[in-house]
Amino acid sequence: MVGTIVTMHTYKCFSDRELLYHTATDKIAALLLESLNSNQKTSLFLSGGSTPGPVYQALSERQLSWQDVNVGLVDERWVDSENHGSNARLIQKTLLTNYAVAAKFLGMKTNHKTSRSAQASVSKSYQRISSKNAIAILGMGTDGHVCSWFPDSDGLAAAVDPSNKNLVQSIIAQKSDVTGDYLERMTLTYGAIAACRSVILIITGEAKKKIIDSVLAGFDQNLPVAHLMGLRPNQLSIFYAP
Repeated sequence: MVGTIVTMHTYKCFSDRELLYHTATDKIAALLLESLNSNQKTSLFLSGGSTPGPVYQALSERQLSWQDVNVGLVDERWVDSENHGSNARLIQKTLLTNYAVAAKFLGMKTNHKTSRSAQASVSKSYQRISSKNAIAILGMGTDGHVCSWFPDSDGLAAAVDPSNKNLVQSIIAQKSDVTGDYLERMTLTYGAIAACRSVILIITGEAKKKIIDSVLAGFDQNLPVAHLMGLRPNQLSIFYAP
């Protein structure tokens, strides 16, 4: 590990990704165990993308009371679970195997034609697993988005509005190299993330580090990731490796 940068949140820099993955897995497992021991039930909200996959796979091999863990999504592309872009598909193939196969999973994609028409239904279903005991695992794009809070997207203002009481928000992103063709999304709102007990942001690569460092220094406050800095002190842990 290279070191820990002192901020109102935890920011740890690792020398390589393997060490990051191992440390992140240990932290998530410890948080789950603590929550399970004190509350019997807990929730785990997971992001898609290639970065957290190794963590999910390693976590699946930890012997925990997975039958008491509710697994939900941080966000989802509005595609069926058979689609390669589906975050539900990723979670099924990485986390929901080995010991973690016993966990209860709730996706976001429904039979509604659009994410907007499904918003009320998904928000209601997520009320069953949302709790202040939850842990959320986030990634970040090179455009500064977290969750599906894409810059200039339709629905972004509502998604990051602290006064929005909905748990999820429909998003229509502007097409970019980051979004690809997956423009229609469903995402947890800032309020849902802020209600979590712990939030872990996992990032890799120098380009993303520059974004985080700039936001922590008080610059680029218009980027979606900057909203995470409004979380409670020490609620957010940032793990970085080159």
